[in-house]
Amino acid sequence: MEMKFRHLWCALLLAIMATAAQASRASLRRVETDLVSSSQTSMGTFLDGFNSILDIAEDIYTRVHGYIDGQGRRQEEGRKNPPNKGHLWALLIAGSAGFGNYRHQADVAHSYHVLHNGGVPDEHIIVMVYDDIAHNPANPHPGKIINHPKGKDLYAGLPKDYTRDQVNVKNFLAVLKGDAQSVQKGPHASGRVIEAGKDDRIFLFYSDHGAPGLLGMPTGEFLFADQLHDAIRHRHETHGFKEMVLYIEACESGSMFEGMLEDNVNVYATTASNGQESSWGVYCPGMHPSPPPEYMTCLGDLYSVSWMEDADSNDISLESLQEQFERVRKRTSNNYTFVQGSHVMEFGEMEIDQEPVSWYLGDSGYTNHALLQGETEIPHALHEKNMLHGAVEQRDADLMPLIMAARDTKNPSSQSMAQETLERERYVRKNLDSNIEETMRRVVSRIRNTTNGILEHDVVVNHHIAPPQGRALVSDWDCLRNMMYMWESKCGPLGQYGMKHSRAFANICNLGLSHLDIQDVLSC
Repeated sequence: MEMKFRHLWCALLLAIMATAAQASRASLRRVETDLVSSSQTSMGTFLDGFNSILDIAEDIYTRVHGYIDGQGRRQEEGRKNPPNKGHLWALLIAGSAGFGNYRHQADVAHSYHVLHNGGVPDEHIIVMVYDDIAHNPANPHPGKIINHPKGKDLYAGLPKDYTRDQVNVKNFLAVLKGDAQSVQKGPHASGRVIEAGKDDRIFLFYSDHGAPGLLGMPTGEFLFADQLHDAIRHRHETHGFKEMVLYIEACESGSMFEGMLEDNVNVYATTASNGQESSWGVYCPGMHPSPPPEYMTCLGDLYSVSWMEDADSNDISLESLQEQFERVRKRTSNNYTFVQGSHVMEFGEMEIDQEPVSWYLGDSGYTNHALLQGETEIPHALHEKNMLHGAVEQRDADLMPLIMAARDTKNPSSQSMAQETLERERYVRKNLDSNIEETMRRVVSRIRNTTNGILEHDVVVNHHIAPPQGRALVSDWDCLRNMMYMWESKCGPLGQYGMKHSRAFANICNLGLSHLDIQDVLSC
């Protein structure tokens, strides 16, 4: 009896210490968001180390909590069926097209099966994909899509509500807001929208290219951060959901929420990267694990496959969003080294992250989904240190099919053609970068002449100049839109590569200039 009480007192002490560490983490995560957003990398490195200590403390907390409270399992089971849970709605969108972007549509196809296997009815899942991958001539297995080197076909059974040119900003916002009247009608649009009510939850997953303050679409205009937040705010003000969770896979995706997402609108978001860095493609040729040799493209994105493979291999009714966030964060950062990895971020109402993942991905119970060929679960080794070797920055991953074709094609004529195409694409990118840089050089020269300020053009191109008000990328979003539209009207589309220069245009706005001030200095 004495030994039992001694163990109990030790457990209580450890629980108090670990609970304090857990509270510290909540505060730390808010601080980390601010610091990483401000590019204070040295402090960010310290926080990464401190997070490792907190990981140990939270592991102690989890074990001790179970020792102290014999009712823990029943409490966890109670999370499966919360009172007044309502229904779950999901919007899944791949914002790209082309075989070089195979991974984005593969991510979305995988996400559909996660929700479908979790018991979410198809009537509550809306899928937006360009749908040019499964039957693409470059696909070595026509009619099939995989998201893992040993993955099963994910195209079979995939509903497609919006495809081709109907995957655009207008339809995306209309679907998210539940505005059926504003959906563009056409043969590639089902017209379905999210019909969630005040007791319902919404899950949104987006996978594609991003840039500071915007996300890509396969057709038409970019999606700007203020447009996304206006749609969220509209639903919140009209009682269009109880809580919403967003998972965003894109470069600089943290900039979609930094300084913008309030913590009182019942929304929680995580992003593949902070506001200054690339996200990463994975399962690419020449890496480990590699795709089957006949594939010349990346099969998935690191952040995306991390959260989905976590969902595939765990009972998500017993896993909180915060626990999944930490696991995904660790894997996507390459075990906190950030070598071929990125800073997974979180924003919004942090209390939501204590809720079970199943409330947003389906709660039919753990069924061992087995999305790998001939296997019953995701190999545990994929989640361990140093077992995933290699990832490719998003914008470079697009070139992977061309690189592999130029390197491995047996036919000399086809190899030569692939090499020419690759060199042409690299030239286009280099020329665009040079034109943007020269334009910013002229802008800086004009500013110096009028203000006698000391400013270098590379600062405008590569760094963040804070807006006059707030912490977002820019305070005047109309200015940013006009800047980019003006460039595209005179110099041509920026595209999924050139969109990265949105930071330079945002900086010009933050310096107090308008698109009219620079229209005569564009270099293109």
